[in-house]
Amino acid sequence: MNLDKFEKIDGREALRRFADGEVVYGRDSGSWTLNENDKVIYHSKFGTSTAGVTLNDFIKNKNLYVKKPFDVRQAMLDRPNEWVGAFKQGEYWFKVGFDRTEYCAVLTALTYDVKVDVSLDKVHTVCSDRFEKCIPIEDVPEEATR
Repeated sequence: MNLDKFEKIDGREALRRFADGEVVYGRDSGSWTLNENDKVIYHSKFGTSTAGVTLNDFIKNKNLYVKKPFDVRQAMLDRPNEWVGAFKQGEYWFKVGFDRTEYCAVLTALTYDVKVDVSLDKVHTVCSDRFEKCIPIEDVPEEATR
């Protein structure tokens, strides 16, 4: 678990995040889910659910995490001339980056192996309305890269 991408929270905050539909993680990268029917919180890792804990015990937990929101704009500024984010449109995935030479955000198909350079045929400027759809390029599902 890369803790740079996660925000540490306690059990009370985790309950609020459950209510907002967020996934809560443990330090071991397993996820926690709330079963509202029996008021028990279950821990899952690698698709296997383990015994649950009560709400009272869960609230005492101080080692819980949620993913930090991804800001592709900041990622492009932090890592210019790199592909940093990706989004899906219809059936296709696109990657985005910042061309420091031309000072513009660009995109290309995820499967294209090209530099972040708007002067290349397969690289195009990107409209900012696509940024909200972006996830970190490292989080793109493996099947999308084939």
